[in-house]
Amino acid sequence: MPEIDGDHALAWGAVEAGVSLVTGYPGSPGTGVFNTLSETAKVYGHKTEWCTNEKVALDVAAGAVQGGRRVLVCIKSVGMNVASDTLMTLNMTGAPGLVVMIGDDPGAWGSQNEQDSRLQGPLAEVPILEPATPDEGRRMIRFAFDLSEEVGTLVIVRVTRGFTQRVEDLAEIEAPAERPARPIDREPMRWISTSINTVENDRRRHRALEIAEEEFGDLPFNEISGSGTRGVLTGGFAHTKFLDAVSGADLSEICW
Repeated sequence: MPEIDGDHALAWGAVEAGVSLVTGYPGSPGTGVFNTLSETAKVYGHKTEWCTNEKVALDVAAGAVQGGRRVLVCIKSVGMNVASDTLMTLNMTGAPGLVVMIGDDPGAWGSQNEQDSRLQGPLAEVPILEPATPDEGRRMIRFAFDLSEEVGTLVIVRVTRGFTQRVEDLAEIEAPAERPARPIDREPMRWISTSINTVENDRRRHRALEIAEEEFGDLPFNEISGSGTRGVLTGGFAHTKFLDAVSGADLSEICW
């Protein structure tokens, strides 16, 4: 099995999910996933497009998902600030088949701040996922596309610089024989949020969250290890860093 990093794992997951279009704006972390998908576009048939800014990247993605396609948007933490205008409308109209991958930069190695994008989920009232390992990231991207289409809203997958650089031996990529496509919904005002349908759109958003909440209660990514009487709760790549920190320690009295 080849040794690949987190960037490649996420890209492979998107290909295996049948992504049709990948948009984005340069900015690390996040650029690596887009670059990998750009390099493999001719092999697997998806399209990639660098955009003028992050808002345009999300705008282009919105048009593609409204046309029934699966789309991945690759941006970094501060880039979501630029895209927030579109985000706060798509969360109302719904965006089935849209996954937004946000790269956070703890330590601000290449950013102007240490913005924590996990707050974007509650702000926009959309589901947010965070993988712990490259293998989990690969599976989580596939799950995110399925969840997005099931509940009818966009899903955010948040990663960090450390995650993108983590390496793991993974099985070779398995692209689907056919790329998923949904029928186009041409109902008048379906993709517009304005005063005449804001309340109904908000209700739709809350119904989507209720379904996602039920799904999250039994995710295959959630697990408990150990059998101690005290616990350590970790999420995302922080879980991997925790395991690195306690390697070789006596964990008999805790669970995690």
